Amino acid sequence: MALPVLVTLARQGAKIYYEDLAQQLGISNPRVLNYVLGSIGQTLLELGRRWDEAIPPIQSLVINRQQQLPGEGVEFFIDEADYGKMSDPEKRRVVDRLHGAVWRFQKWDAVLSALQIAPTSIRTAKALRKRGRYQGGGYGDPKRNRIVEAAAVKSVKRHLRNHGYKVKSRESERIGYDLDATRNGSTLHIEVKGVAGQITEFLITKGEVNRAKDDLAFQLCVVTRALSRVPLLNFYPGKQLLAGFRLEPTAFRATPK
Repeated sequence: MALPVLVTLARQGAKIYYEDLAQQLGISNPRVLNYVLGSIGQTLLELGRRWDEAIPPIQSLVINRQQQLPGEGVEFFIDEADYGKMSDPEKRRVVDRLHGAVWRFQKWDAVLSALQIAPTSIRTAKALRKRGRYQGGGYGDPKRNRIVEAAAVKSVKRHLRNHGYKVKSRESERIGYDLDATRNGSTLHIEVKGVAGQITEFLITKGEVNRAKDDLAFQLCVVTRALSRVPLLNFYPGKQLLAGFRLEPTAFRATPK
């Protein structure tokens, strides 16, 4: 989602603030963008190695409002000695040259094509978000969330059966996961999260987190674009869930004192 928006900005010779891009993508916490932009940077480095051509770091177009600079991680993607030790004015001069290279680069369409990502625009992204296409699991209308979750579970069951697993539903038992998946004498405990849009952001209970900590057979499957014809299934073992996601409390239980 982020890269096509950045390509649109590059064509316009523009930049964007972290909080504005987060709002554009429907992300509640702008700090999450550090992972997003780092992923874009690594992907462009790898693509540049395949092409034997330097691709300028388009993620540098995302800047903070206070310093008017990209995040600290940008120094890993630029060939500038001692960038981290420079003053802010010196950094801005480096970044200005960097932005010029991004804006002049003529192959952004080829980059999107190579990564099999469809182009978009800021206007299009806003319209999609308003229609709920980027909504995360558990944050929208309860009825819609149930539909998204059911579609996600159906997709995971089909995927597992296609890979030779016998699947048993455990959803009604509230034991910290949704499905038993058994193949060749071993069983996986699959917790399914459905997301209507493309952002891997979801609600998870304390019981499910405890399962991830204690159960070596636990696997989280986040199904993005759950209502589309081509849902995307993303599997995470328990340890990867705990290491790769920021788990933030979203509610308190209130009882009389």
